[in-house]
Amino acid sequence: MCIQGWYLGDSKTIYYDKNFETGALSIKGYGEIQDFQDDPDLRDPDLVDSPFYKDKSIKSVYVGEGITKIGKYTFYGCSNLECVSLPQSLRVIGDISLAYCTNLSQIKLSGNIETICYGAFSGCKNLNKLNLPDGFS
Repeated sequence: MCIQGWYLGDSKTIYYDKNFETGALSIKGYGEIQDFQDDPDLRDPDLVDSPFYKDKSIKSVYVGEGITKIGKYTFYGCSNLECVSLPQSLRVIGDISLAYCTNLSQIKLSGNIETICYGAFSGCKNLNKLNLPDGFS
């Protein structure tokens, strides 16, 4: 079973498909994935909950070409997430965006990444190696 046509952000330029049988999540479109609030129990009127907050059913994420930013707290606490595929277009990985994805073991960063924000991979205890592109500082 898949959910299709759900949007990430007000601009409706980014959408996702989630396959509940395989745990595969695909994000497509163009532009920035919005920032989300860090704790759904603490309400910030300017931010919304991530649809993936602590989602234990997600095992893999594919972010399509055209996405330039993964917003704050997008995949926070997706403890069964194992691998993430990122596009060449990605420039920014937001604060705490992949934090506490405790089974995350594979991620490949493109040569175009410019910024990895605070705590992006905090608590990712199985992510033993992160290959940074040449020239990244």
